[in-house]
Amino acid sequence: MTRIAHHLLRGVLLIGFSLFILFLVRTDQLSYYIAPRMALYVKLSALLLYILAAGQLYQAYKLHQSNRTTLQHDCGCEHIPSGFPLKSVFMYVLFALPLLLGTLLPNTVLGSAMADQKGMRLTTIASNPSLSHEVIQEKDAGKPKQTPADVKDEVSPHESSGINQTETTDLQQTNQAIAPNSEMESGSMKENSESVKQGNAASSDSLEELFPSSPATESFAKYARSVYDDETILVEEKSFTEILTTLHLYLDAFIGKPIEITGFIYRMEPMEPHQFAIGRFAMTCCSADAEPYGVFAEFVGAEAWPDDQWVKVKGSLSKTVFNEAEIMKLDVKSIEKTEAPKEPYVYPNWDFGSE
Repeated sequence: MTRIAHHLLRGVLLIGFSLFILFLVRTDQLSYYIAPRMALYVKLSALLLYILAAGQLYQAYKLHQSNRTTLQHDCGCEHIPSGFPLKSVFMYVLFALPLLLGTLLPNTVLGSAMADQKGMRLTTIASNPSLSHEVIQEKDAGKPKQTPADVKDEVSPHESSGINQTETTDLQQTNQAIAPNSEMESGSMKENSESVKQGNAASSDSLEELFPSSPATESFAKYARSVYDDETILVEEKSFTEILTTLHLYLDAFIGKPIEITGFIYRMEPMEPHQFAIGRFAMTCCSADAEPYGVFAEFVGAEAWPDDQWVKVKGSLSKTVFNEAEIMKLDVKSIEKTEAPKEPYVYPNWDFGSE
């Protein structure tokens, strides 16, 4: 294999990869392979590959021209890259094979087939059990906080001011005799205002007790407190795995809460006919590190819905035991068919809890 052939083959392969990336960008299929935050770097790499290909082709052209002008002074030896020809061919085939596969095979979204290989995660804290452990520790270590009502029962206003009951009664009678009606109305308004403030403080304290946290779980606890009173908790794409982690960490607090989630249908052993999982693939960098996460769901008539069908599901949250692990379960109230989103995968939300 001549040096010209080497440069030509390298140029063709580099142009092929550059055009393949351009094809993925133009057809909005680049997200099937990499996370959006990596897209800019891949696009820039396509430009770099094109420049390198042009350099290889230019080298081939220069050698061709040089050979034509030096035929009369040929020393009879050609400077060929070291190595056996078969070794060079094998090296180029290794680069050409993935390019051919990417070009010839259809670009599809990861679904049930890949979930079978990787295993659907029905609990997001299985990969990080320390989060659940810290929440349990906080619950055990936390002391019951006194609400304003408890304080009122334990210590009366008269005891805290150092005035006995008789003196208070005399003062109240005197004040009632001399106070004008306007002052009585003003005092009533102040009491109502204080009652509202105390009610808000009690509500805040109860949420703190319901969702205890540590430095590692503060973002999840903050989110849990913010959505606890929502009519429906939407498991949105932007924070898909983070929201599921929150629901798992504080599952008992969210029992009975209405949930809405979108994903593809997936079934695994030993699910019953009326059961399936609503899943999404979570990607950090590229499709190689994508992991399937989902929510266990059940309802009568589930067997009529095929695997990999994208659906929007609404239901109430509960819990169950599956494969000897306690997981959350969605009791489906409504289900509707939907198309796969333009961005089929979900990604880590690095700003979760600070928004």
